[in-house]
Amino acid sequence: MSRLLTRRRPHRPADCLPLAAILVAYLALSAAYTLASPLYEPTDEIRHFRYVRHLISYRELPVQRADARAQSHHPPLYYVLGALATGWIKIPEEVYYEPPINPYWGYRYWEVSDDNKNQYVHGDGEQFPFHGITLAVRIVRGMTILIGCGVVWLTYRIGRELAPGCRAV
Repeated sequence: MSRLLTRRRPHRPADCLPLAAILVAYLALSAAYTLASPLYEPTDEIRHFRYVRHLISYRELPVQRADARAQSHHPPLYYVLGALATGWIKIPEEVYYEPPINPYWGYRYWEVSDDNKNQYVHGDGEQFPFHGITLAVRIVRGMTILIGCGVVWLTYRIGRELAPGCRAV
């Protein structure tokens, strides 16, 4: 008989507690990280966001270029979702806007030192309440958190399917 037709043991609420704890921890930690990270400082964030802005402004995929102004070599699904989530926000900056570079930015970011690790100069426009480009970046970050939460849940479900009797999974 097919495994799909076999009767499964009903889930008990206690079986869901570890997953719920992991999801809450994931959401809390990722939200804290995204709120603590200044705009465009996470790795390649500005290029990822330019891809989203390019889709909104030009309604076409960006052309791959040697200067890599956007992450145009990446598959478009994530960026299309970001464009759908933020297309309604009025952003005066151009698509390939370059924020002011921090003149004290340290190039040796992997070392502990007294130089400044922020690549860009940040101002009060990035503070709550968010608006414009800051709001759009924060919404895309929130979308990323939700996608990651879905991946955590899916990983748990795959583990339960592969080892249905193993409580450690």
